Amino acid sequence: MSVTNAEHYFNQGNSHFNKGEYQLAIDQYKEAISANPQYASAFCNKGVAFAEMRNHAKAIESFQQAVTSNPYDAVAFYNMGLSYAEVTNYAKAISSFQSAISLNTRYAKAYYNLGLAYSALGQFELAVHQYQQAISIQPTYARAHVSLGVCYAKMTDHQKAVESLLRAIAINPSNASVYYQVGLQYAELDDYTKAVKYCQQAIDLNPHEPAAYYHIGLAYHKLMNFTKAVEYYQQAIELNDQYVEAYHSMGLAYSSLGNNGRAIECYQQTIQLNSRYVEAHYSMGAAYYRLGNYARAIQCYELGDSLDMRELSQG
Repeated sequence: MSVTNAEHYFNQGNSHFNKGEYQLAIDQYKEAISANPQYASAFCNKGVAFAEMRNHAKAIESFQQAVTSNPYDAVAFYNMGLSYAEVTNYAKAISSFQSAISLNTRYAKAYYNLGLAYSALGQFELAVHQYQQAISIQPTYARAHVSLGVCYAKMTDHQKAVESLLRAIAINPSNASVYYQVGLQYAELDDYTKAVKYCQQAIDLNPHEPAAYYHIGLAYHKLMNFTKAVEYYQQAIELNDQYVEAYHSMGLAYSSLGNNGRAIECYQQTIQLNSRYVEAHYSMGAAYYRLGNYARAIQCYELGDSLDMRELSQG
């Protein structure tokens, strides 16, 4: 077969790939490789098709064949890094992304994914540098700004986290999760009014995210507006009736409003969902104490103490 035949099969493979017909694409890339055994791009695209099918072992094998055929194929190294990251082999993912960058120093996506790999290993300062490199090449790379913000948050630099996340919003103002993250960071900075504002904007874009309602509730709680806190905790629970923390926090808000009976109901619901929720037992004891039911309060405190002595291994 000729090179022309190889290109024909390669183009057919790309056509199937673009339609989401990944196995048919793989079959055509194999035909292209049979026609031209050094066809690096066919090996690379075959790997991408395997990756789309979540077969990362086969994908990595194909990318390795691609870089053997063409050691200057930055895209193959980049895609290999993505598959190594998918199987949590971050050391090899890092090596692959670094190889891609050495071949193309303007490869913004390679810097970005190198940052993700470093972040997954808890190496946040290295991750920050890679995200900054990606942004310096592509200033409107919203995803890189978001990841940079999240990384700063993990480093407890909440002000820098806010700044990065707000830059992401300026680029793409339609991502609800970024507004939510900004709200969380403002809460960490004790600016609960702004925490409410940004979590509410997240809800305006996506009214089906219970965590956003919950964190607005927490912010109102901190602002001593317990009635509003209850309202938002209840909305979080309506979206997720297994939201243990929301039941407990709603109980605390009811206690602050002097409604200890309703608080106890919330704590009971918390314990029904998680019988080992130590704080709920203590909170319920405090509520019974305020109601003058000292015997029941002591029972709750003692049960909380007994549960607090045991800990599960975290693996």
